[in-house]
Amino acid sequence: VCICHPAAARAARGTMMRRSTRHASAAASASGSQTGEPVTSPSELFASPELQVALLPMLHSLDHCRLSLTCTNLRSILNTPEFAARVVTDVGPVKELLARARAIITGEESSPDVWLWQPPPSGDHLGGREPIERRSQDSIDDRWARGLIDMLEGNVDYLIVRDLRDQDGSDSESGDDSDWEGWDSSPLKLGGKGGLGGKGGLGGKGGGKGGRGRGRGDPPRSRAGTLARIAAMEAEPPLTWLRNVQTAMSRHYLGQNCTNQRFAWLHCVRYGLDGMLPQVLDARRKYEERKRRENPGRRRVFAVEVKVDAFITFPRRRRSFFGAITPWQIRRNPLMLGAYLGHPNVMATLVRLGATCEWEDDITFEAFLTALDHNRRDVVRCFCTPRAAGGCGLSLNALPRRKGRLRLTASPCEIVWRHLMDDVDRRQYQQTWLGPDFDADELAYHGSRGRRRIRGGYVWQQTAAMVRLLAECGLPRRKFLPAVSDELLARCAAADDEGGLDTRTLPRQERRALHLLHEGAAEYNGQFEDEEDMLDLTQFKQLVLDLWPPGAAVCEDGSESEEGDEGDEGEEGDDGDDGEDEGDSEDDDSDGS
Repeated sequence: VCICHPAAARAARGTMMRRSTRHASAAASASGSQTGEPVTSPSELFASPELQVALLPMLHSLDHCRLSLTCTNLRSILNTPEFAARVVTDVGPVKELLARARAIITGEESSPDVWLWQPPPSGDHLGGREPIERRSQDSIDDRWARGLIDMLEGNVDYLIVRDLRDQDGSDSESGDDSDWEGWDSSPLKLGGKGGLGGKGGLGGKGGGKGGRGRGRGDPPRSRAGTLARIAAMEAEPPLTWLRNVQTAMSRHYLGQNCTNQRFAWLHCVRYGLDGMLPQVLDARRKYEERKRRENPGRRRVFAVEVKVDAFITFPRRRRSFFGAITPWQIRRNPLMLGAYLGHPNVMATLVRLGATCEWEDDITFEAFLTALDHNRRDVVRCFCTPRAAGGCGLSLNALPRRKGRLRLTASPCEIVWRHLMDDVDRRQYQQTWLGPDFDADELAYHGSRGRRRIRGGYVWQQTAAMVRLLAECGLPRRKFLPAVSDELLARCAAADDEGGLDTRTLPRQERRALHLLHEGAAEYNGQFEDEEDMLDLTQFKQLVLDLWPPGAAVCEDGSESEEGDEGDEGEEGDDGDDGEDEGDSEDDDSDGS
């Protein structure tokens, strides 16, 4: 029979498929009746609630969605809180990310992201309003907030075009995308009766993916439009987040060229969607294996490899005043970028995927120092949490005493001390180190010295809290506190009446440790006006020791003689001795002692 009409052909094909399905089910029931075994239809599969709950940790959220298309009993599981928690695992902490985006757009002063990259217009009238970090394409600002909404809505064309523009090195500032303000990245169109999202354009009843409830006339990339998009995305169920992000991955990232695959890896790290990282890495590896099979004679068949430890941010170059072309952005790998942006979930996922996280790695140590500088206690705790407990697995007890392969100017222990104890004066103008209890109105009735003392007191409270966190995570006191013995401190106290101790006669290690302790005490005493409130070196050392819990490591009471036996932290000595190698410095230490 020849069916020429297309509608008739489709109807014929549908009839044949239904007949074949009925024949198959009849044959299955006949075979089941012959063997005596009960026949289970697809609608009766997974009918047990216990089995449904047991499937949640075993299968990906996408697998549950695929099974729900054939097994009607699994459709109810998509509306349970357990499935919502599973989506958060497979996508990322969307609620927390949206809260950070809202704080950036509204300029919430309690958010550390605001003070790091985009300070609010109204703030401390006696302090600087400049951002702590220089704004770039890797900053958590309004640009990042709009990009996060684009990712969750599944509209990533603009993100790819913007990163291609930044990669080409255009003359426009990378932190400003005001020229894209009129560009509608959402599937809904302004006004009209039916954008891509269905009923109603902006402000319609329904809207498309995440477009419900936006006001009429607000550009989607404006401040009001972005806040409306955030509210709409918060109101969506987790299944919508999964569907939108997965659609963007399959249509715009993983199914395209290698450049878009690299952008998928970068965007998942930048916007904190750690649940998509394994999928991106697996798709990239399959792509590379397929290219190798298709081109067995060529050693390199792809432009850029996606590796867990490879750099994903490349510095843009610009011409300076003198004509030199210099990079003005730091190159970062995924782990360093996750620590810089404050994504502990991304860091833990990267380490689980095989990222390098050890003290002997320069990038790992730099990322740890970045977390200290930003006062990110959640990032520091993630660094020091064992891998079995979902952290990065850095042991503070294994913090090296010597530089080793690290490209540092001093030992890691000394650098950690300097980052926490020697920057109190500089951090007085950084809101992230003033704490939530700081009130700018306290400074209105004081002079410049009084304001500095008030600020210094708040900074010291945050510094002490960070040191307590390091102590709880396992940092020994002997690796943090400079190795100054009680005998040397007594000599310093006795020589105060005689004009001070002549440190030129001291060995280099003791002289340097005494200098570090003296600098820390001077920074601490800067918050006091009266001399009787200030602490001498012995009292300051005891104050730092008291920051450790009572059950801390042993052999750290007054003397630190074990430091000399085990070797100092590989310090390079005074100015002018930085060029000597480690072996020469060890010989000089032994001769001097």
